[in-house]
Amino acid sequence: MHSSPDALDEPTVARLKDVAQQLQIDTELPVDELVDAVVAAPGGERMLVMADETLDRNLRLMFDGLARERGYLDSGVDWIEFLSADAHIVVRLKPGFDSVLSLDAFLLCDEGAEATQSEVAAWVEAQPQPALGMLLLGERHIDGAESEPAPMLTLDFRADGVMSEFVSELLAPYVKAWVSRSEARPEPLAFAPEGEPYRVRRAKLITPSNTWLVMASEASFLTKETLLEARRSEDAGIYDLIWTAPKNGQAGDVCLIYFAAPRSAVHFVARLASQPFWSTEIDATSDHPIDRHQWWAYLSPPVEVEPVAIGALRAAFGGYLTLKGRSGHYVPPHVTAQLSIRARDETRQSELNDIFQPPSSAPEVSATQPLTLESWRAVPGGLLPLEAKVSELVALPLIDLMTSPLVPRDGCGREGLTSVEVVAESPVSSGFVDFVLNAGTPPVAALAIEVKLATPRPSSGSWGDSADLQQLLRYMRDLGTPGLLVDMHRVLLVRADADQPFREIIRSSATWDDVAAVRDLVCEGRSAAVRAGATDVGGEPACGR
Repeated sequence: MHSSPDALDEPTVARLKDVAQQLQIDTELPVDELVDAVVAAPGGERMLVMADETLDRNLRLMFDGLARERGYLDSGVDWIEFLSADAHIVVRLKPGFDSVLSLDAFLLCDEGAEATQSEVAAWVEAQPQPALGMLLLGERHIDGAESEPAPMLTLDFRADGVMSEFVSELLAPYVKAWVSRSEARPEPLAFAPEGEPYRVRRAKLITPSNTWLVMASEASFLTKETLLEARRSEDAGIYDLIWTAPKNGQAGDVCLIYFAAPRSAVHFVARLASQPFWSTEIDATSDHPIDRHQWWAYLSPPVEVEPVAIGALRAAFGGYLTLKGRSGHYVPPHVTAQLSIRARDETRQSELNDIFQPPSSAPEVSATQPLTLESWRAVPGGLLPLEAKVSELVALPLIDLMTSPLVPRDGCGREGLTSVEVVAESPVSSGFVDFVLNAGTPPVAALAIEVKLATPRPSSGSWGDSADLQQLLRYMRDLGTPGLLVDMHRVLLVRADADQPFREIIRSSATWDDVAAVRDLVCEGRSAAVRAGATDVGGEPACGR
């Protein structure tokens, strides 16, 4: 590795010298030589690549792969940075997506062979595009305010155990061509032809569960250039157009983008490409100041449509429609069916037809319908406007699913779950628990359940920083039980005495193994309570099961 001293910040250099000292290597060596000496020393490379203990599980897979390469590796809660002789790679979690990472790989020059911006731009323009991602003119930040132009391969990809090999295969021909200033000649990818299965799923291929009116102002009206760039990015497997969104939206949902006065009409239709996510760090483009505390989602490339004026919308809603409040107003299926949506450009009508699809879920979903894992997964977010609905249609049915004969019988089996009682609003010293599950005969308190509409993922990337999780942990300590944090999108499983969830279940893709994990957690709680001589939590049962 021949890295530039300027490429490593002070904390990184300090860490490097600390490892060198432990290996009895002269810490006064130039940084380039010091890195080589540490990496070459027995065990040195592994000492350099100690991952942050809170690193996301998907990033850890990437981290472990990069650790096998020759270079300097560092990480935080939600990022990885890797520096080698020929590439500077930054990997982050892609918010709103399940198990998707974003990677920017800057191609480096040999020392003394730096290129100007025009030289980089000309080389990038002459290259074939990769099977996945895009090759662009990038700006690599070195230290502080310093930066330099560099070819940048940017891509979003699904995480798995061999993704680092896929990334290496994708990068290799461009790294080689940049060093020689020649044209890259990428071969068909052995790991992933056409980028599959690493390509992020196209939003229009996801059956929509809901239709939403999302709000916009004149300042954010989409230009032809923005629409073209969004289509190019989607072709490369990247979604980068972001919009304020309903917090109970779901990936694949149809979005009717409504622009306030003076337009007062729907002008574009798109899909939610991601789940909504909470952020306080994104600036909205608007005619007036917007609170930065918002739910956001990535959109598929919008299609411009003939304007659907506010009058037509009100008529479809039966004469009453208020568009106040945050972006994201639920459009029931019977209203969607009454709307006439036509592409402004007739050549895009087929594309619009793929996007503007009726939602899959029936509006009459209720707790009285026959319960299956499939029906539980399919409950649409539009029918969950309140926490009470999440309790009725998500949390309580999950308890029923635990005792299904379809749940795998390994682990603790079904012992102790033949008699289950759920008690609502149970008082404890720190407040009222939404539900306490008493299990077994005799019944003992085995699980605390806290229900939320949508729990924001902390900006740190660690669930331990979630106020909603902290609330559950207080109840768990009061009861001495494990716990579940349930919202419309996910279920977080937390063991007693832990401060982080050990499993995250995404409801829309949940399996019977996930349900078994919840059942096993109840068994753990019951067994611990019996050993401690605990009793049930009294109160009015929410349901007898």
